[in-house]
Amino acid sequence: MSDKIVRIGCYSAFWGDSVTAAEQLVRHADPPLNYLVADYLAEVTMGILARKREQAAARSAKSAASRGGGGGGGYVEEVITFVIQRLLPLCIEHGTTIITNAGGLDPMACKAAIEAAIEAMDIASPPKVAASAGDKGEDVLPQQLPDSARVLSLNAYTGAWPIVEALRGGAQIIVTGRAADSALVLAPLAYEFDWRPTGDWDRLAAGSLAGHIIECGCQATGGNFTDWRLSAQSGHGGWANMGYPIVECRADGSFVVTKPPRTGGVVSVGSVGEQMVYEVLDPGAYLLPDVVVDLRLVTLQQQGPDRVAVRGVRGRPPTPWIKVSGVHVDGYKMSGELVIGGLDAREKALAVGDAILRRTRVILQKLGLDDFRQTNR
Repeated sequence: MSDKIVRIGCYSAFWGDSVTAAEQLVRHADPPLNYLVADYLAEVTMGILARKREQAAARSAKSAASRGGGGGGGYVEEVITFVIQRLLPLCIEHGTTIITNAGGLDPMACKAAIEAAIEAMDIASPPKVAASAGDKGEDVLPQQLPDSARVLSLNAYTGAWPIVEALRGGAQIIVTGRAADSALVLAPLAYEFDWRPTGDWDRLAAGSLAGHIIECGCQATGGNFTDWRLSAQSGHGGWANMGYPIVECRADGSFVVTKPPRTGGVVSVGSVGEQMVYEVLDPGAYLLPDVVVDLRLVTLQQQGPDRVAVRGVRGRPPTPWIKVSGVHVDGYKMSGELVIGGLDAREKALAVGDAILRRTRVILQKLGLDDFRQTNR
């Protein structure tokens, strides 16, 4: 078995995750990471980005262009402000490649903005930036959408191989659109170990599982854990200094889950096991664009403090279908919170809620607007 180990860390589980996580992984991972990945996207995020893009376009296409390819709000700009501008020189020094789905609805605009930021940094040997933009699903299932739907976005979950091609082309920063979360980790492993897109099903499943375990950031290190006190009250600051996950992967598909030294949280059989089955639905058939993952024979072994070895995952060919996520406008949702205290608080709260609903219904009627479709109280 080859002694080569590929180290990958994930600093973002969603758009709005900790702005300090990338710096933690880049500065404190020991040894340094080969790859830094980030998952910014969820189904609702695609809708938010679509709305931002729509609003920006309405303000002025000229103004958007003057911001250096701003993409009309269709991508996650934080990848530039919190990662590229702050950490790129250190990533270059460490030889760390960056892979992220921050491209959202406009990976090409995100690529252009990253290149503009790098040019402004005056780096002697600027890294090559690539974008994978093949996730548009407008022609995939239009017949499945309501005739009245105002579609904001329709995107297919792409796999690892466009990212692999970018790595083969020498890219050191890669942005994608709505790729499958796990593909961000599977791709560099397939590239580094020369796994085949067909036939190496167990290895592809292992790489996908490694990606699945770290795609949600610190959930795998105790951030979403039944035995939460072990994580919250852990050494090195506990949750206040939460460690983000790292996978150390070998060519046979086995890998170890860990985190940077002197960080809070916990990497245990329990924390990794809970994340392994998170959002999987069928552990015997976790459907991904590159492979169907079978988790039923996986073994988890504690190798030492904050080190869990993962082995035994199986894979088989993917289905002929691919997942598509669509967002369309269907009215508006409003929520409010008001704290009611004192004697008879429940009765008082119900009376206040009833008054708010009655009052707003009068206003809606005067404005010629429809009544609430549903209310919760």
